[in-house]
Parts: sequence; structure tokens; C-alpha cells
Amino acid sequence: MTVRIIIFPAFAALCILLSGCASSSQRAPSFIVSKIAIAETKPAVETPKPSTEIKTPAKAPDKKTTQPQHVPKQQAAPEKTKELSPDKAQLNKILPDTEKQPNRFLSENSFVTKWNILGPFTFADADAKEINDIIHKEFLEDEKDLDGHQNAPQGTRWNLYNAKEYKNIGEVNIGKLYPADRKNSAVYAVSFLQSPEDLSNLILYTGSKDFIKIWINGKLVHTYNKAPREGVWDQDIVKGIKLQNGINHILVKSAKISNGDWNFFFRLATEDDIPISVYK
Repeated sequence: MTVRIIIFPAFAALCILLSGCASSSQRAPSFIVSKIAIAETKPAVETPKPSTEIKTPAKAPDKKTTQPQHVPKQQAAPEKTKELSPDKAQLNKILPDTEKQPNRFLSENSFVTKWNILGPFTFADADAKEINDIIHKEFLEDEKDLDGHQNAPQGTRWNLYNAKEYKNIGEVNIGKLYPADRKNSAVYAVSFLQSPEDLSNLILYTGSKDFIKIWINGKLVHTYNKAPREGVWDQDIVKGIKLQNGINHILVKSAKISNGDWNFFFRLATEDDIPISVYK
């Protein structure tokens, strides 16, 4: 049963008894499913090969001396064709060739930027036998199933976050949501990606302030908990990532154990290291 207190204030007590009526900060905000676009590795339409009539005169050595005036004319046509024929010609129009220096060509669309973030969950050093184990502490029951629809526990709140509103490309700046220096705190971040097809052998590039844990469709794909660090992109590389055709559930858990900025980064690339573009 759903009762709007603002319209029916007389039912406020009844609402709390029956359904809890979470406050606006406790209810998960509506989320946006982000679509991804995969750059084609081959042109959609192959360029016709030069005909044999053009190639044959160009290869005949005995005619070069007797008919030199025809050589430049017959060589010109293949040269124009060669300019259009490389497989990467159309690829460059979609996404830059990033095989040599991928970071140079990253844009804000290369990163997952829209997240529902739940937190902060605080902890003490004594909550784990070793501080490195704190990332494995479950602040929620069945944490890997958190999908952005659950009400926030007492003392935490949901925040709808869009990294594109901030200056650092691709950065999910958790510190913007919690201005106080939140040492010994953790958050969960939920996002959804819509893939046009089943994809395999993708590469996950991520980075984080201190510790991070990532699930994709309920499967744990990455954990970093070696030592405190400052978060920058592409610190960690995980190969063999799979996405299914349709909606994919992404869950990131970030734990901050040291002073400083609090952030993380998340992007995907094909097995050829071509960034996958993410759109609304």
C-alpha cells in the first residue's frame, strides 16, 4: 500500500505502520539506464577492389617505354582507392584509433558517469582483523544484489550522481556528496548498462581512492585492497569481462581508509583496446 502523506496527512501514522514510508533521502532515486555503443572494427560496406583492367596496364613493364603517357593516368585510380580502403578508415570516424596511446583519446563518453550512490557507511579499524579486509565487510545483507531500489538504512542516503557535471573527466567524485573528510567510510554505487548484443573479452579499466570491489551482473570481477592510494583512471586492468544483450547491472563498492579526495573511475574497452562509448 502506498499513501502520499502530503496529500493525506491524516493517514501519516497509518502509513508508517504499514509500509515504513521512507524519507526522500532514504528512497532510491529514479535511475537512468545508459546505452553503450561498440565501434565497428571493419567498414560497414567494403570498398570495391580496383578492377583488373586498371591493375593490368599498371603492372606491365614493357609498355612503360613505348606508352609512358598512359602510366600516370592508370596509376592515379588505384592511389585514390587506397586512401579509402583501410579497415580503420571508417573506424576513425566513429572512435579514434587508440591502440598506441589510448589515454590520449578518452572522452567523457568513455566512462560510466551516471550512478545511484548509497552511503556513507562508517567503520572502525577494529571492524576487521586487517584493514585490508575491510572491503569484504558487508554493510548490507546480500550486498551484491543491491540494485538501487532498496530503502537506505538509517544514517545513510541515496544520491543520484552524474560525473559529467564535474571537471575531471570520468571521475566519480564521492567527496562531492560527502564534503567532510570521510576516513573509514564506504559507499555502494549502482548503474545499469544496456548492451546491443552479447559481448565478451572486454577490458575493464578502473581506479579508486583506496579500496574497491566491483560486481557485474552479480559476479565479482575485481577487488583491490593492497594499500591506500590516490584514485586515477586505469590503475587496474581486468580482462575477460562479459556483458549480456540487454540490461547489465553494475555495482561498485568503495572504501576510504585514508585522508584525501574520495573517488573512482569505471570504463570498458573492446579486446582491441577501443573505448566503448556510453550514452544516456
